[in-house]
Amino acid sequence: MVTEKIGDGWLKNLDEMRQIEKFVDDPEFCRRWREIKQNNKRNLAAYLLKYRNVQIDVNSLFDVQVKRIHEYKRQ
Repeated sequence: MVTEKIGDGWLKNLDEMRQIEKFVDDPEFCRRWREIKQNNKRNLAAYLLKYRNVQIDVNSLFDVQVKRIHEYKRQ
């Protein structure tokens, strides 16, 4: 959805994400944003139930942290 609105330049330059601010007062954009977020929460909940046997409420607030795993090579 972000790429639809501002193009794909933000994928390599996160400063371009600021362009999304101009849609903050657009009711259709906000509705769709919430819809996409809720669908992603449903997908995550289904994944956790299937692969981790953990059931979560999709109406709760999700705080997800992702850490990049980096392989360190020492000589």
